[in-house]
Amino acid sequence: MLFQLNLVRGAVEVEPGLVWEAILDDAPLLSYQSELDYSDRMVQRDATLITEIRLPRAVMACLIGVGLALAGASLQGVFRNALADPSLIGVSSGAAFGAVTGIVLGLDRDIGIPAAAFASGLLTTALIYRLSVRRYRTSGTDLLLIGLGVNAIASAYIGLASFAARESQVGDIVFWAFGSLAGIFWADVYVPFIMVAVGAVVLPWFARAFNLMALGEDEARHLGVDVDFLRLVVISLAAMIVGVGVAYAGVIGFVGLVVPHLVRLLVGPDYRVVLPASALGGAVFLLAADLAARTFVSLTEVPLGMITTLVGGPMFVLLILFSRQR
Repeated sequence: MLFQLNLVRGAVEVEPGLVWEAILDDAPLLSYQSELDYSDRMVQRDATLITEIRLPRAVMACLIGVGLALAGASLQGVFRNALADPSLIGVSSGAAFGAVTGIVLGLDRDIGIPAAAFASGLLTTALIYRLSVRRYRTSGTDLLLIGLGVNAIASAYIGLASFAARESQVGDIVFWAFGSLAGIFWADVYVPFIMVAVGAVVLPWFARAFNLMALGEDEARHLGVDVDFLRLVVISLAAMIVGVGVAYAGVIGFVGLVVPHLVRLLVGPDYRVVLPASALGGAVFLLAADLAARTFVSLTEVPLGMITTLVGGPMFVLLILFSRQR
C-alpha cells in the first residue's frame, strides 16, 4: 500500500488503477497486454512518470532503507552498543567528504561524484578501523570515539566547502549533505541493488554470533566467536552498503539507529528475527520519509535527510525514555 502510494502521490497525481497496469505493461519479461490507451497523451505521460521516474525512486528508497537498517542493527550487535550507527564508523561522513570534494573539483555528477563518495567512505572507515586497533585487537570504544571525531571534521569541511564553492555548486553540496532521492533513474539502481543484496545475504549468517556477543566479548570468544574477524567483516559490509547509499542519495541519518531500536522493542533481542525485521522496517521508514519529502511542501521537495532526522530524532529520545522506564 505504501509502495503504491509513493507511485501515485506527488506534484502530479496519478490514478491508482493506472499504476500496476503501467508497471506490468512495461515489464520486459512479461507478455502482459494492458488496456491503457497510449494514444492519449495524459495516459502516456502518467505511465512514463510511473515506470521511469517514481518506480526507480521507490525501489532505491527500499534498497537504501534496507541497507541502512541492516548495517545499523549489525553494528549495534557486534559492538554491543545501542548507540552504534553507520555514521559513527565514519562511512557516511567520509562518503559525504568525497562527494563534496568531487563537486568542488567539477567531477561528473553521474559517475565521478558517486565513485568519489563511495571510495572516500571505504577509505575513511578503513582508517578509523586501523586507528582503533590496539595490541592486535579492535577497541569498540576507540572506534566509536574516533568515528565521532572524523564526523566533526567532515561536517566542518562540508560547511567550509559550501562557502568556498561556486553558487552553482552549492545546491549539489546541500543534496549530498542532507540527502535526497531526486534524480534517481533505473541506471542508478543496479549497483546499490548488488551491494545491498550481498549484505542482506551475508549479515544474517552472523545472527548467532551477534546473540553470543550480547553475553560479552570474552564469553563470546570462549563460545567460539572470532570477535576481531566478526568486527572486520561487519564493518566492511556496513561500509560497503552505507557507502553506496550515500554515493547515490547523500547522507540520510537515523534510519540505522532508530529502526533496529524499534524492532527490538517489538520482536525482542534475537538477531535471527531482528535483522530481517530491521530490513523490512528500514524500507517502510524510508518509503514513508520520501513520500513526506515530496508532498510535505507543495511545488518543492524537502531534503530526505531532514525528514528522517525530524522524525527519527524525537522517536529515538522516546525509545530511550521508554526503555529506561521498562
